[in-house]
Amino acid sequence: MRIRVYKRGPRYWLDYRFAGDRLRYPVSDTRKAADLAVQQIQADVASGRFKGPSRGYAVMQDIGTFAALTQEWFSLRSPGIRPETRRFYETVLRGLRQEFGEKYSPPKARGDPGKWTGTSKPLHAIRPRDCQRIVSQKLAASSSPVRANRYLTVLRSLFKSAIEWELLSRDPTVGLRKRKEPRREVILSAEHVHAIVGACESWLRPIVLTAYHTGPRRGDLLGREGEGGELTWDDVDLERRVISFRVTKEKEPRRVPISKELLAVLAELPSRFKGGAVFVDGEGEAVKPERASRRFRAAAVRAGVPEAPRIRFHDLRHSCATTLIERGADVYDVKTLLGHHGVQMTERYVHARRGRLQDLVERLGTPKGPGA
Repeated sequence: MRIRVYKRGPRYWLDYRFAGDRLRYPVSDTRKAADLAVQQIQADVASGRFKGPSRGYAVMQDIGTFAALTQEWFSLRSPGIRPETRRFYETVLRGLRQEFGEKYSPPKARGDPGKWTGTSKPLHAIRPRDCQRIVSQKLAASSSPVRANRYLTVLRSLFKSAIEWELLSRDPTVGLRKRKEPRREVILSAEHVHAIVGACESWLRPIVLTAYHTGPRRGDLLGREGEGGELTWDDVDLERRVISFRVTKEKEPRRVPISKELLAVLAELPSRFKGGAVFVDGEGEAVKPERASRRFRAAAVRAGVPEAPRIRFHDLRHSCATTLIERGADVYDVKTLLGHHGVQMTERYVHARRGRLQDLVERLGTPKGPGA
């Protein structure tokens, strides 16, 4: 029987087929120990004693508590993830560990990871009611179910891994359901966008107009914390009227045409003659993403736009897509513009077009023949 050994995160895993099933699981912290596990499995298969994977073949650190499970799970997840995703997992896992018996003391100085005390609950002692209690507490603590849903998502992933690693035989989150989340986006009309642009500082106006006319994520336009990737003049071809977004969430570059209105705005930017970042503030520094979001919301408030306190910079992307579809654009063309992998993501913007579709079908009528 052929067994493949590979490294994933800090662990060595085995990958092989047995009794028609493909089996993949971690066995060791070192390659030498993983090779020994392979030899033992092959010997047991040859003798007929092998019945499938078990913890007896694993020579890795024991995972008997919830805290140990979170550490193992995060060590396998963390390589290659975005800084904001890492912070999200760290925050949720810190909260979950405290729900299961530990206490956390925040760091007292920069670079200090903080201190954990107390005893983490054993995995075998965790019951469905424990998970239900956590979800219920998160629901009671907020008017929105978003936080509770995020905790439940991470819990499910943790216990799914525990079952795959043969640490548990059942999933204590079975039966728990996510609550329906309210729509977060605010769809801005062209008139609202125009009003917001008029209330923006001079350095912010071209950013808002570019976001509305091309539909990128904020990170595509202004970069992401810890990663860079802001739009530079090397990415903008005014002659061919094309913007190339190099660093995107989809990990694929995307080329977007420049409208006549946007072309006139970009051609007037002083930064064009200096090179580097396209969008700079009054001091000539590249605009930080969070600063642009804060000032954008403040401009919406000054402009008196409805629901201004709820407006996010990302709503410009939603508004771009919705406006295009309302004006007759093909869903597949909008999908390409936004960089969605599947049309299902784009189809959620079709809801705004329902009223127009109703007007459309009313045009059909029924031909009236002679004598009708």
